[in-house]
Amino acid sequence: MPAESDGRTQDGESARSRRQWGFSRFISAPLSARGPLSARGPLSAKGTQSRRTNELISKVGGKNLAESGRRNGLSSRLRDVQVGHKTNGQHSQALGSKRVDVTDVAENLGLSADPTVQEIGDEKLLNLRKSGTLDPNDDAVIAAFKKHKATIGKALFEAENANNLGVQMYLLGDYSTAGGYFEQALELTSEKKKPAAAELAVLKSFVNDKYGGNEDMLYTDLVQGEWRSALGRRKFVEALQHLNYPGDPDRVFSMLDSVSNDGKVSLPELTSTLKAKRNRLNNMDQEPVQKGVVLSNLGCCSLQSGDATSSLQKFREAAGIVRRNLPNSTTESDTSLAITTNIAVAYIHLEDTDSALQYLSVALEKREAIQGHLHDDVLNILHLTGYCFLVKASIANENQSTDHKKQDNPMKANYNFALCAFKERLLRQQEILSSMPELDSLLCDVGARNQLELHIARSHEIIAEIHDKCEDLERAREHLIASLQYKRRILDAVDPDLFSTLNVYASVCSRSGKNKEALEAINVAMAAAEELFGFKSAAVATQLFHTSLIYLRTARESRDSKELLDQAAEQLEQCLNIRKENYGLESEEVAVTAQLLGNVCFASGKFKVARRNFEKALQTRTAFGRENPTVASSAHALGSLYARMPRRQEEAIVLLGKAASIRKEQLGEDSVHLADTLHELGSAIMRRKTAQSLQQALAYLSQAAAIRAEKLGKRNLDYSASLHQLGQVHLHLGQASEAILYLQAALSLRERLVGRNSAQVAASKAALGVACANHSELDKAFKLLKLAYKQREKLFGQNHALPADTLQQIGLVMIRQGKLDASLAPLLQALKVFKQLNSNDVAERLEDSDDSAALVQKPSERSRRIQAKRSRKGKPIETSDEEPEEKRKSIGFMAKIRSVAKMPSFGKRPKSTETAETEKELRDDGEDSEVCIEEIGVDTRGCFAARLATSMQTLADVYMKLRDLNQSKFWLDRSVCIREELFGTSSAEFGESMHRFGLLKQQSGSTKASALYLRKALRARERSCGYSHPATAETCEQLAQVLQSLGKREEAGIFMNKALAIRESLPSINQSDLAGTREKSHQFAANAMEYDPVQQGEIVPHISKRSAESYLHGWRTRTTL
Repeated sequence: MPAESDGRTQDGESARSRRQWGFSRFISAPLSARGPLSARGPLSAKGTQSRRTNELISKVGGKNLAESGRRNGLSSRLRDVQVGHKTNGQHSQALGSKRVDVTDVAENLGLSADPTVQEIGDEKLLNLRKSGTLDPNDDAVIAAFKKHKATIGKALFEAENANNLGVQMYLLGDYSTAGGYFEQALELTSEKKKPAAAELAVLKSFVNDKYGGNEDMLYTDLVQGEWRSALGRRKFVEALQHLNYPGDPDRVFSMLDSVSNDGKVSLPELTSTLKAKRNRLNNMDQEPVQKGVVLSNLGCCSLQSGDATSSLQKFREAAGIVRRNLPNSTTESDTSLAITTNIAVAYIHLEDTDSALQYLSVALEKREAIQGHLHDDVLNILHLTGYCFLVKASIANENQSTDHKKQDNPMKANYNFALCAFKERLLRQQEILSSMPELDSLLCDVGARNQLELHIARSHEIIAEIHDKCEDLERAREHLIASLQYKRRILDAVDPDLFSTLNVYASVCSRSGKNKEALEAINVAMAAAEELFGFKSAAVATQLFHTSLIYLRTARESRDSKELLDQAAEQLEQCLNIRKENYGLESEEVAVTAQLLGNVCFASGKFKVARRNFEKALQTRTAFGRENPTVASSAHALGSLYARMPRRQEEAIVLLGKAASIRKEQLGEDSVHLADTLHELGSAIMRRKTAQSLQQALAYLSQAAAIRAEKLGKRNLDYSASLHQLGQVHLHLGQASEAILYLQAALSLRERLVGRNSAQVAASKAALGVACANHSELDKAFKLLKLAYKQREKLFGQNHALPADTLQQIGLVMIRQGKLDASLAPLLQALKVFKQLNSNDVAERLEDSDDSAALVQKPSERSRRIQAKRSRKGKPIETSDEEPEEKRKSIGFMAKIRSVAKMPSFGKRPKSTETAETEKELRDDGEDSEVCIEEIGVDTRGCFAARLATSMQTLADVYMKLRDLNQSKFWLDRSVCIREELFGTSSAEFGESMHRFGLLKQQSGSTKASALYLRKALRARERSCGYSHPATAETCEQLAQVLQSLGKREEAGIFMNKALAIRESLPSINQSDLAGTREKSHQFAANAMEYDPVQQGEIVPHISKRSAESYLHGWRTRTTL
């Protein structure tokens, strides 16, 4: 009994950046579960469409993984996959070479680690400028500037101005111009100065030579006889130059002013400097603190330009200069702590997160001690700490914590550390907010409060995104609700920041099953996008794209999915039109939209529209590169569609093989997307149903199941699909007991995840019923198949392939139960549905065909042969007529089916008789009874034609067992006709039908005709199946029995010995069958050794005459009683 294929898949890729408008991890499209398909299609696709498809497949890069796996031998790979063979070293190497298949949280939210630039100058003046109250015309401000310039000197004053201009340009984002200002400031702060010891020696010599070592007289000359307590820089320099001082007067002033740093020089300072010792002179030679700040700012520009190594060197040099200017080694200034934080930022950019965290911890501890735990700088360090852990989580080869202890899940651990940092920051922000006056208070600074609330909303968003990454959607949703509450109170309805948060909230709600809330949020965002950017803008197209995703997700979880899928398709059509206008027909954005629209049409059953969109997406993407993940995504989607079209099976295998090769190379061997492609590839190869293909399919399906179990867990729908397909392939391999284990596990898992009334559960029940039937558990099989049929009929209706296939399986089980009369109703109903589906498929194929020649069906060789034979005898070809209803009775479950199981039209049907005249008619009937394909009304271009032939043969077998030989021949004639038209006279299918005809003729008593049909069957099976095949042995054995009955003992013995030799050569032959064949062979050999000369005509038989006397003894006959 053939089992159905589940055919379920998901394509989780989308080339659209997940960062746009705040969306993350939307699924691309779920593909609907499709019905059972024939293992081999009746005809390959021909004409223009096939040529275009082959050209498209050739554009896809990558090797065909299906073919390479075939050649490399599957046994070792299968063993490795089944035992989960993967060493830690290989795993680490794979992680080191491939990035983890997740999107970085920092990228999603636009987070960054930016260094801090600092202004330098008089603190009071800087505060006035920051507050916006600096008036350059104010006399007090002018006096303060003059005083500051006199204090530090002209060079440093100009350096400070250049630095502050650079800071303004840096904050505006003009890093190049800012760097130029910082370079100018660095030159001014780096002027070469004479060593303090040498300058002091010149000053002492000058005092000794001119004033006899009396500094009081020198000071008197400097003040020119006036009594002054101190001199400013300009007065002092001019006076010392007037005294013809041989050294550098400005350098002398700086040395003298270093005593009190007040911008003035007094007599005590002169006396103290002349007595200065070596240590103090060395301090005078130190570079000014302004140079350290300028170097740090210059490092910030280098970091923003991408040169993290150079910036780190500048930060270190700046830190050294600032520390040397500190009064003692135990104190820390705001400048030095800012530079320490910049060093940590540089390490983050270098991805040396451990060093960055060490510097951040030092800066946090000292700032909390100096500034308190609620200062803005403290909150900034907490932000950088959380960002640093996010960077650690995004590094694929990160497998150890900061203390180098191995962790089971380093990514999740780093996400938890980041949560701790951001939540601590949020708590402190809320503490600051609680200490501020309320909005209705007169003391409330509304602007400051609103700004803080927006920062709190931002913190909620960051925490929500991390929870999202940790798959804690409920907590993520709670934080997003809190963020929206703050933003809706402060921002306008069309503010882009609110717009972005609404999109993120819609994404989280959709993935947590709250689709109604998701649609409400995204509709509000849609209105904002239309008002902000216009109705035909790229932003509106993106909103339409994601709205369709929500509809698609809602349809996946809803019973009434048709309306939702139609709405998703409508949204995508609008999105596609907008993107065609904005980006062009050959853009990646159009390809992404076309692929998603194809997925929606695929789920709706609109295969023609889906195929065109998939092909368009694949053709567009191959133009940008043949071996990239987007090409693999489109190849996967198109291959999955082709796998559900019987004529496209081989094309599907090629596409899926190339997609798997690309994904394996680009995404790594443990990618979930690779698992999806391997699952589809294994399912497609399984439909070939050859021994080698089944082993290859088992390998791919096992590998996909292992990846899904590792990445997604075992309580997952994708993993249940893998279990289902593994059960299917074991069923095709004849391993019913193993198949039952897999299918029971898949059924149990699906019932827990999607409920008992879902299509997936019905598919597993149907497959499990087939497996139980093959395992001789007929009652259990009938019960499961009956439940599966009821669910599928409710979900899909009666005229669908899935319920029809289940009815077919029910009929087969009833045959094995011996309920031959009752089995006719489901078999006839299934046949009726398959005929209608076949006609619909032909109509769709002709409508979709690009080849005008396909519209005309040419007569086949069989039809021409029969027409020629009938024309010689004057018999016309009849067309099909409607037949009366089936009149056999049924009971119980089959009553409903019996009421609708009308005989489909397959030509004129004879009456059911069992008279001797009927058997004589069958014995005398020859090839004149052949029927044409036109008479039975079946178009062999349909994908269900082969299924119809199989169903007809099953009906013929049932009628044969019921001894209704006339009806049996009726169905067998039609089965042979379809199979000869589809597969030819050298196929296994034609051989099987000829074998059945031989049995029919044998049962009717026409042994000569039986031998004729069995010889045809043997010829076809030897050509198609081979000389050592169970089917060939079966025909040889049956032919030997017929020849034996015809008296051809020698020839019968030859065929029986051939059947025995074949069965003995088969490794997996049933021992009871082998023993039966061996016994028949021995019996044939014994019969061949018997010799009767009377039968051969060599002698006349002797007939003894009874004497009359013998009757006197009382015996009337020769035998005794």
